[in-house]
Amino acid sequence: MQCILDGKMANLNIVDGDGESPVFVAATNTEPDCLATLLRAGASPNAQARDGFTALMMAVRSGLVNNVRAILEAGADLHAGGDMMGRGPLEFAEALASGQAVRLREGESY
Repeated sequence: MQCILDGKMANLNIVDGDGESPVFVAATNTEPDCLATLLRAGASPNAQARDGFTALMMAVRSGLVNNVRAILEAGADLHAGGDMMGRGPLEFAEALASGQAVRLREGESY
């Protein structure tokens, strides 16, 4: 994280062997500052792993409403990615029915 703050990290969208980027991993972090820092620095809010899951879907699955909000405000595509059943972020949130995450509908406040 210090590399990002110092402006020394060249590729904010680098991925590991599973196709997971820093934003994808930070989406499940209960401390929202890490995710917010990455997004402010220009990391893609549409981070998607090899299995089709997006950072948005991971935040939804983790029930981290502040992370969901941050990813959406950074311009995440609500139709990107999909789970093994072909559900995108909206359908995935509905299937999980995890409190406020279900309110992920275009045009609705979150």
